Amino acid sequence: MNKELLKNKNNLSQVESYRISLDYGVVDLALAGDNYQLDIFGSTVNICSKINSSSLAPKNKIIIIVDDDKDVLFTYRSFLKDYDYHIACFTDPNLTLNYVEELSNFDDLLVILDIRMKDLNGFQLHQRIKSIDPTIKILFVTALDILDKLLSIVPGISKGQIMRKPVDKKIFTNTVRNMLG
Repeated sequence: MNKELLKNKNNLSQVESYRISLDYGVVDLALAGDNYQLDIFGSTVNICSKINSSSLAPKNKIIIIVDDDKDVLFTYRSFLKDYDYHIACFTDPNLTLNYVEELSNFDDLLVILDIRMKDLNGFQLHQRIKSIDPTIKILFVTALDILDKLLSIVPGISKGQIMRKPVDKKIFTNTVRNMLG
């Protein structure tokens, strides 16, 4: 369904955002309105809409990991796989910005950034993300030994928002959990 929704560019969020369970019944796609936009419908959508709008459905915490090394992305994702996070990984900082701009809620969002990347480095990406919403939480993970310099260069950042590579799995997951609350 996500492929169909995205292919038709109908301004609907991906289905995972709806937290629909197929246990409730069938979910169908249909053309809707004068613009022939693709929409989802069915009793499942109605039931899940009620659940999602109530306090019964916990919010999905979103983690965006940005690193130009795919092995690093794989490692960090595997560290976090046992937690109930929606994880999006990017090697391209510009695609990351597009993804963040499409989000509607930044309360449960953490962006994990490498510093040395092509096109936009981690500092530049940090500034652009913060210009979208200054409350977005950011964790820098870097192989560079620049902790003191980073603290003086980037306003409002603390030691707890910077980790050195290679990261320890337990420290990494605890830091992520603490930052997301």
